[in-house]
Parts: sequence; C-alpha cells; structure tokens
Amino acid sequence: MARGPDISLSIPEQLNLTSYFLEDNISQGRGDKVAIYYRDEKYTFNDLCALTNRVGNVLAELGVEPEDRVTVILGDSPEWAASRYATIKIGGVATWAYSYLQPSDYEYFFNYVRPKVAVVDHVTLERVREGAKNSRYPNALLVAGEPPARLEKREYNFYDMVKSASDRLETAPTSKDDIAVWLFSGGTTGKPKAVPHMHHDGVIGCESMNYNVHYTEHDLMLNAPKLFFHYAHQLGMDWPFRYGASVVLFPERTTPQIIFELVEKHKCTMLVNVPTMMRAMIQTPEQEFITLVSLLRRSAIVAAPSGVDANFWH
Repeated sequence: MARGPDISLSIPEQLNLTSYFLEDNISQGRGDKVAIYYRDEKYTFNDLCALTNRVGNVLAELGVEPEDRVTVILGDSPEWAASRYATIKIGGVATWAYSYLQPSDYEYFFNYVRPKVAVVDHVTLERVREGAKNSRYPNALLVAGEPPARLEKREYNFYDMVKSASDRLETAPTSKDDIAVWLFSGGTTGKPKAVPHMHHDGVIGCESMNYNVHYTEHDLMLNAPKLFFHYAHQLGMDWPFRYGASVVLFPERTTPQIIFELVEKHKCTMLVNVPTMMRAMIQTPEQEFITLVSLLRRSAIVAAPSGVDANFWH
C-alpha cells in the first residue's frame, strides 16, 4: 500500500468541532453565504449557526451536560445537521442511527448508547417509541418533522422549543482530546459497535482529505449516501463546510433520478457516492450520465467495491 505525504498540523489544546467546521465561516466573512440547500429553502451559515445555538439551548434545557450522549434519528435535513453540531458545541457526544431501522434495533442502540435525548421525526417516531419501551433511555424525545396528533410523556415538539430558545450559546471549553462523536461499525461481525472519535480526529481527517480534494467555497456538495453514514457527513458536509462550501440535502431515499435532478438543478460540483448507486447510475440513459459528469469536477466513491472501482474519481 502506498504511503501518502506527511502533513504537518498544529492543533490547539482547546478545540470544538462545531466551531472548527461551522462557526469559523462567520469569522471568515461567509455568514451570508448559503450553507444548505434543502428542497426549496436556503440556509446561510448565519441561519445554520443560529439554529444550532437554539437546539443547543434546548438540549441543555432537557438535561444534556458535557460528555452526555445525544442520538439523532432523522432524515437528512438542516435539523439533522443542527442537532449534531449543537450536541458537540455544548460538550456532549453526538451519536446517530439509521432512520430505517426496526424497533428492536433502536432498543439495542438506546441500551448501548444511553442517550439523554434522542432527536427524531414523524417518520421514525413510532419505531423509536416502540424501541424505547424496554430501555431506560432516552430521557426525552425531541420530535421534528410533521407534528404528530399527540405527544406522549417526555416527548417535546422540536419547533416549539427551538422557537422559544435563545439563538446565543457559549461554546463548551472542550479539549482536543475530549470525545466528540461515536462512529458505529456496520455490524458485519454482529451488532454495531461504537468507535469514539475525539475533536482532534475531525481536524486530522479534514486536513488529510483536503490535501487531495481541495474543497473551495465555490463547491456545492451532494451526497448519495445519507448523513447517518459517517463518510457522508464527513466528506459531504463537515469537511466542505470548513472551507465554505455549500451542501444539498434531501430526505428521500436516494435514487439515480434524484441524483441527476439535483445535480442539474443546483449545478453541484462534487458528489459523494457509493459503488451500488454508481452502478445504477451508469445503467441509466447515456445523456443523463453525460450531463452529470460534465457538471461535476469531482466524484468520490466510498465503501466496499461492487463492480465499480472504489478509487474512481472524476
């Protein structure tokens, strides 16, 4: 295996990944630049930082303290991003789970992670409720998306609480060696297992990838895999945000047609993909694929190969 170049980094003792990935855009003068395109809405970096602060205040109100875990079980959305960044900003540990799991899977995650709060939406709420019946966790459910007819005990409307929360929030004085997130294995050897990552790990990953990818503030990212996959929210959100790039998010299950439509609509410049989706895209009408390739400056294929070269880059 070829060894990559040595990269020299200076990482401060006090470090918080929400500041590093998201909030530094404000000090860099990019506050009014669009961070997220979501359906027909646009969220600037100022908007996303304000939402993150509001969610952070809500989490603190619900009892989340430094080193406590919060689990995000949402479709790809600004709420997904803000909930994760808010957890990290207040010194908590961000975790997340696939949004299409069964109740027994959520029961396993809750007993394993022991989150103070889980952030869910109308799509995942019923399965999460069922999974939480045999667990002492989470202490509270914060429910986004379309509001259900009735919220049960220890369930709170995401938007009502966020609306009344302050958009000012002090960043926790986290160390570079504090735990920021838990990334989970795929469960191929049994149940998924958590791999704790510290704040400095995010910096190392970002700087290392940027050595090859060269993100810029003019880039517009699109992810074929959903944000609950770590390579999607890292390669396709955290790391681009660091350099002022924008991200397109969509809550639906990914299909080749959605990818073609969004790339053309937003004129995306970078695509994070997986081999199975790439193979499906190649099998679509030639003109659609040619249009996609002509717009993208780079396409990264991640995860295990499936009939497509996993090192394929445009």
